Amino acid sequence: MKKLSLIVIGFVALVFTGSVFTYPHVFFLSTIERSDFNKISKNIYIDPDFEKSEYESVLSLLDTSKARIINEYGAFTARPVVVITRTPENAKKYGLGTFPGKAFAAPWEQYIVVNHQSNDIDLLTHELMHAQMREILGYWAYQTKIPTWFDEGVAMQVDYRDHYKVDYESFSQEEIKRVKDLDTPSKFWTKRGKPKKLPSRKSSGPTNTHSSPT
Repeated sequence: MKKLSLIVIGFVALVFTGSVFTYPHVFFLSTIERSDFNKISKNIYIDPDFEKSEYESVLSLLDTSKARIINEYGAFTARPVVVITRTPENAKKYGLGTFPGKAFAAPWEQYIVVNHQSNDIDLLTHELMHAQMREILGYWAYQTKIPTWFDEGVAMQVDYRDHYKVDYESFSQEEIKRVKDLDTPSKFWTKRGKPKKLPSRKSSGPTNTHSSPT
Protein backbone atom coordinates (compact mmCIF):
# COMPACT_ATOMS: atom_id res chain seq x y z
CA MET A 1 0.00 0.00 0.00
CA LYS A 2 2.80 2.38 0.92
CA LYS A 3 4.60 1.50 -2.31
CA LEU A 4 1.46 2.25 -4.35
CA SER A 5 1.08 5.61 -2.60
CA LEU A 6 4.66 6.51 -3.45
CA ILE A 7 4.08 5.59 -7.09
CA VAL A 8 0.97 7.77 -7.26
CA ILE A 9 2.77 10.70 -5.59
CA GLY A 10 5.69 10.29 -7.97
CA PHE A 11 3.40 10.23 -10.97
CA VAL A 12 1.56 13.38 -9.89
CA ALA A 13 4.90 15.13 -9.24
CA LEU A 14 6.12 14.11 -12.69
CA VAL A 15 2.93 15.41 -14.36
CA PHE A 16 3.16 18.69 -12.44
CA THR A 17 6.84 19.19 -13.27
CA GLY A 18 6.30 18.41 -16.94
CA SER A 19 3.34 20.79 -17.09
CA VAL A 20 5.34 23.60 -15.49
CA PHE A 21 8.15 23.31 -18.04
CA THR A 22 5.79 22.95 -21.01
CA TYR A 23 3.18 25.45 -19.84
CA PRO A 24 4.68 27.94 -17.37
CA HIS A 25 1.30 29.55 -16.77
CA VAL A 26 0.26 26.31 -15.04
CA PHE A 27 2.79 27.07 -12.32
CA PHE A 28 1.55 30.65 -11.92
CA LEU A 29 -2.07 29.51 -11.78
CA SER A 30 -1.25 26.78 -9.27
CA THR A 31 0.40 29.36 -7.01
CA ILE A 32 -2.12 32.18 -7.50
CA GLU A 33 -2.74 32.27 -3.74
CA ARG A 34 0.84 33.43 -3.23
CA SER A 35 0.68 36.09 -5.93
CA ASP A 36 -0.24 39.76 -5.63
CA PHE A 37 -3.73 39.05 -6.96
CA ASN A 38 -6.53 39.84 -4.51
CA LYS A 39 -8.83 37.05 -3.39
CA ILE A 40 -12.32 38.58 -3.41
CA SER A 41 -14.30 35.39 -2.81
CA LYS A 42 -13.69 31.65 -2.63
CA ASN A 43 -11.60 30.61 -5.67
CA ILE A 44 -11.87 34.08 -7.26
CA TYR A 45 -8.71 36.14 -7.76
CA ILE A 46 -8.59 39.58 -9.28
CA ASP A 47 -5.78 41.62 -10.79
CA PRO A 48 -4.23 44.08 -8.32
CA ASP A 49 -4.86 46.79 -10.92
CA PHE A 50 -8.57 46.74 -9.97
CA GLU A 51 -10.06 49.18 -7.49
CA LYS A 52 -11.99 47.67 -4.58
CA SER A 53 -15.07 49.50 -5.81
CA GLU A 54 -15.03 47.25 -8.89
CA TYR A 55 -15.09 43.94 -7.03
CA GLU A 56 -18.87 43.82 -6.78
CA SER A 57 -19.35 44.13 -10.55
CA VAL A 58 -16.98 41.19 -11.10
CA LEU A 59 -18.88 39.01 -8.62
CA SER A 60 -22.19 40.04 -10.19
CA LEU A 61 -20.92 39.07 -13.64
CA LEU A 62 -19.93 35.63 -12.33
CA ASP A 63 -23.31 35.12 -10.67
CA THR A 64 -25.13 36.06 -13.89
CA SER A 65 -22.98 33.64 -15.91
CA LYS A 66 -23.68 30.77 -13.53
CA ALA A 67 -27.40 31.57 -13.56
CA ARG A 68 -27.46 31.35 -17.36
CA ILE A 69 -25.89 27.87 -17.25
CA ILE A 70 -28.36 26.74 -14.59
CA ASN A 71 -31.25 28.07 -16.68
CA GLU A 72 -30.06 26.17 -19.76
CA TYR A 73 -28.70 22.94 -18.24
CA GLY A 74 -30.28 22.74 -14.79
CA ALA A 75 -27.19 23.03 -12.57
CA PHE A 76 -23.77 24.52 -12.12
CA THR A 77 -21.63 22.48 -9.73
CA ALA A 78 -18.08 23.24 -10.90
CA ARG A 79 -15.76 25.18 -8.60
CA PRO A 80 -12.94 26.35 -10.85
CA VAL A 81 -10.35 28.87 -9.76
CA VAL A 82 -11.32 32.07 -11.57
CA VAL A 83 -8.55 34.53 -12.38
CA ILE A 84 -9.51 37.96 -13.70
CA THR A 85 -6.64 39.84 -15.34
CA ARG A 86 -6.54 43.45 -16.45
CA THR A 87 -3.01 44.18 -17.70
CA PRO A 88 -1.37 42.67 -20.81
CA GLU A 89 1.51 41.48 -18.61
CA ASN A 90 -0.75 39.44 -16.35
CA ALA A 91 -2.80 38.18 -19.29
CA LYS A 92 0.40 36.73 -20.74
CA LYS A 93 1.66 35.43 -17.39
CA TYR A 94 -1.52 33.49 -16.71
CA GLY A 95 -1.81 31.94 -20.17
CA LEU A 96 -4.20 34.24 -22.05
CA GLY A 97 -1.79 35.92 -24.43
CA THR A 98 -4.02 38.01 -26.69
CA PHE A 99 -7.12 35.87 -26.10
CA PRO A 100 -9.93 37.42 -24.04
CA GLY A 101 -10.55 34.24 -22.05
CA LYS A 102 -9.53 30.61 -21.69
CA ALA A 103 -10.39 27.55 -19.62
CA PHE A 104 -7.45 25.47 -18.39
CA ALA A 105 -7.49 22.12 -16.67
CA ALA A 106 -4.94 20.10 -14.74
CA PRO A 107 -5.57 16.79 -12.96
CA TRP A 108 -5.59 18.66 -9.64
CA GLU A 109 -7.61 21.79 -10.52
CA GLN A 110 -9.58 23.76 -13.09
CA TYR A 111 -8.85 27.38 -13.96
CA ILE A 112 -10.82 30.05 -15.81
CA VAL A 113 -8.73 33.05 -16.88
CA VAL A 114 -10.52 36.09 -18.30
CA ASN A 115 -9.27 39.52 -19.26
CA HIS A 116 -11.83 41.81 -17.65
CA GLN A 117 -11.29 44.50 -20.27
CA SER A 118 -13.69 42.51 -22.44
CA ASN A 119 -16.33 42.57 -19.65
CA ASP A 120 -18.24 39.99 -21.68
CA ILE A 121 -20.97 37.91 -20.06
CA ASP A 122 -21.01 35.53 -23.05
CA LEU A 123 -17.27 34.93 -22.90
CA LEU A 124 -17.31 34.20 -19.17
CA THR A 125 -20.34 31.92 -19.42
CA HIS A 126 -18.73 30.02 -22.30
CA GLU A 127 -15.56 29.34 -20.28
CA LEU A 128 -17.51 28.38 -17.15
CA MET A 129 -19.49 25.88 -19.22
CA HIS A 130 -16.24 24.12 -20.13
CA ALA A 131 -15.50 23.86 -16.40
CA GLN A 132 -18.92 22.36 -15.79
CA MET A 133 -18.33 19.78 -18.52
CA ARG A 134 -15.08 18.73 -16.86
CA GLU A 135 -16.79 18.59 -13.49
CA ILE A 136 -19.44 16.21 -14.82
CA LEU A 137 -17.15 13.96 -16.86
CA GLY A 138 -13.92 14.03 -14.87
CA TYR A 139 -10.54 15.21 -16.08
CA TRP A 140 -9.36 12.11 -17.94
CA ALA A 141 -12.65 11.37 -19.72
CA TYR A 142 -12.95 15.01 -20.76
CA GLN A 143 -9.40 15.09 -22.12
CA THR A 144 -9.55 11.78 -23.98
CA LYS A 145 -13.16 11.11 -25.00
CA ILE A 146 -14.84 14.43 -25.78
CA PRO A 147 -14.30 15.82 -29.31
CA THR A 148 -13.78 19.56 -29.57
CA TRP A 149 -16.84 20.11 -31.76
CA PHE A 150 -19.06 18.67 -29.01
CA ASP A 151 -17.31 20.50 -26.18
CA GLU A 152 -17.57 23.83 -27.98
CA GLY A 153 -21.10 23.13 -29.16
CA VAL A 154 -22.28 22.68 -25.58
CA ALA A 155 -20.58 25.93 -24.54
CA MET A 156 -22.08 27.79 -27.51
CA GLN A 157 -25.58 27.09 -26.21
CA VAL A 158 -24.96 29.61 -23.42
CA ASP A 159 -22.85 31.98 -25.52
CA TYR A 160 -24.94 34.38 -27.55
CA ARG A 161 -22.17 36.20 -29.44
CA ASP A 162 -22.95 36.75 -33.12
CA HIS A 163 -20.18 34.54 -34.52
CA TYR A 164 -21.72 31.54 -32.69
CA LYS A 165 -25.22 32.11 -34.03
CA VAL A 166 -25.12 29.24 -36.49
CA ASP A 167 -28.14 27.91 -38.36
CA TYR A 168 -27.95 24.34 -37.05
CA GLU A 169 -31.37 23.32 -38.34
CA SER A 170 -30.40 23.86 -41.97
CA PHE A 171 -27.22 21.73 -41.80
CA SER A 172 -26.81 19.25 -44.62
CA GLN A 173 -25.42 15.81 -43.85
CA GLU A 174 -22.17 16.90 -45.48
CA GLU A 175 -21.93 19.90 -43.14
CA ILE A 176 -22.67 17.75 -40.10
CA LYS A 177 -19.87 15.38 -41.09
CA ARG A 178 -17.51 18.31 -41.62
CA VAL A 179 -18.27 19.71 -38.15
CA LYS A 180 -17.74 16.31 -36.55
CA ASP A 181 -14.30 16.15 -38.18
CA LEU A 182 -13.29 19.18 -36.07
CA ASP A 183 -12.48 16.89 -33.18
CA THR A 184 -9.32 18.55 -31.80
CA PRO A 185 -8.63 22.16 -30.78
CA SER A 186 -6.14 22.65 -33.63
CA LYS A 187 -8.77 21.57 -36.17
CA PHE A 188 -11.55 23.65 -34.62
CA TRP A 189 -9.85 26.97 -33.84
CA THR A 190 -7.84 29.48 -35.82
CA LYS A 191 -4.81 31.11 -34.18
CA ARG A 192 -7.00 34.13 -33.50
CA GLY A 193 -9.46 32.11 -31.46
CA LYS A 194 -12.26 31.90 -34.02
CA PRO A 195 -13.97 28.69 -35.25
CA LYS A 196 -12.42 27.62 -38.53
CA LYS A 197 -15.22 26.12 -40.57
CA LEU A 198 -18.65 26.57 -39.05
CA PRO A 199 -21.45 26.52 -41.64
CA SER A 200 -23.15 29.69 -42.80
CA ARG A 201 -25.23 31.79 -40.42
CA LYS A 202 -28.83 32.70 -41.13
CA SER A 203 -29.16 35.74 -43.34
CA SER A 204 -32.39 36.89 -41.70
CA GLY A 205 -34.88 35.99 -38.98
CA PRO A 206 -34.28 34.69 -35.46
CA THR A 207 -31.29 32.43 -34.92
CA ASN A 208 -31.67 29.13 -33.15
CA THR A 209 -28.89 28.97 -30.57
CA HIS A 210 -30.35 26.06 -28.60
CA SER A 211 -29.96 23.17 -31.02
CA SER A 212 -26.95 21.09 -31.89
CA PRO A 213 -25.90 19.30 -35.09
CA THR A 214 -25.81 15.83 -33.55
